[in-house]
Amino acid sequence: MQPAIILLAAITTSLSAEPDRPAELRAARYVADSAEAAYPGQIERIDVSLSADAEAGQRLVVRFSSKEGSFAFAAIGRGAPSLLTKDRRVDLDRYLLQTGAGKLLEFRRRETGKPFLPFSFELQPDHFLPVCLDEAGVFCKETMLLGETFSRAEAPPDAAAWPPSDAKVIELSDDLLIGTSRNFRNVEPRIPQRKFAKDSNLDYTYRPLDEADLRRMLAAGFNYFDRVLPGQWEYLIDKPCFFDLNTLQREARPLFPEVFYHPGFQGVEDFLDEPAFIFLQDTMHEDFAGMNPAKDLAAMARRQEQATQDEFDRKRRGRIDGLEKKLDEAGIELPGVELVEPPFPIWEEFYSTGCYQLRSPVSGFVHEGRYRHPETVKLLNNTFRTWLPKRPETMFQFYFAFLRGAARVFDKDWGMAIYGQADSDVSLLGITMAYDRGARYLWFWSSDRDHHLPFEEQLALAEGLSAHIRDHPRGPRRELVRGADDAIVLPYGFTFSVSDWQKRRMANLWQRPSFPLEGGRTADGTPYYSVLRCAAEEMERLIGDGREFDIVIDVPELASAGYPRLHDVLPEARQQAYEYPWWIHYKLQFALVVLVAILLAIWTYRLVRWIRRRFLAPRPAAE
Repeated sequence: MQPAIILLAAITTSLSAEPDRPAELRAARYVADSAEAAYPGQIERIDVSLSADAEAGQRLVVRFSSKEGSFAFAAIGRGAPSLLTKDRRVDLDRYLLQTGAGKLLEFRRRETGKPFLPFSFELQPDHFLPVCLDEAGVFCKETMLLGETFSRAEAPPDAAAWPPSDAKVIELSDDLLIGTSRNFRNVEPRIPQRKFAKDSNLDYTYRPLDEADLRRMLAAGFNYFDRVLPGQWEYLIDKPCFFDLNTLQREARPLFPEVFYHPGFQGVEDFLDEPAFIFLQDTMHEDFAGMNPAKDLAAMARRQEQATQDEFDRKRRGRIDGLEKKLDEAGIELPGVELVEPPFPIWEEFYSTGCYQLRSPVSGFVHEGRYRHPETVKLLNNTFRTWLPKRPETMFQFYFAFLRGAARVFDKDWGMAIYGQADSDVSLLGITMAYDRGARYLWFWSSDRDHHLPFEEQLALAEGLSAHIRDHPRGPRRELVRGADDAIVLPYGFTFSVSDWQKRRMANLWQRPSFPLEGGRTADGTPYYSVLRCAAEEMERLIGDGREFDIVIDVPELASAGYPRLHDVLPEARQQAYEYPWWIHYKLQFALVVLVAILLAIWTYRLVRWIRRRFLAPRPAAE
């Protein structure tokens, strides 16, 4: 008996509710019309098996074979046969994958116990699920897979006597993704920040994550692995986690197309890299040359929205190589086939741009977290004359108000990443507060000098978060994202930026000198500073009242966000017309001047008294 037929029958038999009574089996084989494979792993044969299931109704097994080996998936449920029709219905009770290495895995969604399916079945089923049944339920004479034509051949015989094997159950949940940004780790311990400031060439020594590292990460709570190498994929393939791939090039065996049938696979792109920061880098010269074409804040906001969309569309730099490029690098040609992958989030330093950037077709917004306490709260209080509580919770409330607000306005997700520059004393508080507020992405940045968060610190934070999750399981994520009753509304075009790089002075709007916080005004003369100060004062009031709040931009989508109370700060800002206090950044110098003046006055007083005693005091009369 041929090995492919034996393995096909093995899966079919292992799924049988009554193994002693073989179910009626309908089977068909399809063979590729092309004589030669164009790349390693190219599918040459498709074996299909359909049978009745006593409990779920239908059982479908599809095996894909190439010169290098074979893999198969099985679907059980009333909708299983429809996966082979043009009218596909994802109504399944179970989904299993037999890997090319022979592992039999069953994937379930942790929250519901229902099957967890590959994204390719939902986004591009026409490419990955061959249409083998016509409207009458009869096997078609030919079918298509990944752009290739397959013709029906002699059906394989029934081999239901093959002994069953148990599948390893893998429970997945994409409600929360805890991960790191690279496939490697540092070798040496943490390098103090001051050393990076002294040596611009200093960096950590990195090595790829090995199985021991991956095992520790899984135990700590990691469930997302970024830019995975083929060897790491072989280890993670039967673990309860998600991953995207660094390459589709083969090592021991082909990754393509098998990986597209694995529910943990998330594509090859992890995020849209810093559209606002990259836009700033590419156009900063405009401001210093006095040629910024955006003459008002609304025009600047529209420029940012377009820049983000252009980066997504690959009209501007910032995206890493996608599926098409990775396929090309692996020598895989798919004529007439354009593969897509699941939406991924924006990764961004400028947190207050979320309401301008989430119009692009991404899944959410992740903030680069260089959280420093008490610097952030002190800067806000110093600049806006407020008395915000000097607690780390206040700092995170401020940042998360923008992130959660943007996610709610556009009905998307949000998250944050801890960087090496973040205050380690408050990092765990930050990620637990984010979790409690419905964050989906909780990541750690891994690379690039002092930006790198050392591996052992990543593990410790993940373990702390896992302990918090066990003690404080959260409710539905979307309800938490919509958990605030109050939203502070900034006018369209405004940003509210505490610089990630230095927290001694508030950044200009859009980080640009053409929109200065000090002296800048809207078209009706309202100082930029007055708008942000009123927002800070409103934030102070809401925190004092113990109320949850978001900070959002006045965009059309705000109308559907469902906030019971909107606090539009523009009318108050017009009325108050707060001017930027020129002296707030010169307090130390002012204090020194006052001290010098006092000392000078004391010295002058003493000098005058001495002169009076020495020269002006009356002399005693001569006898």
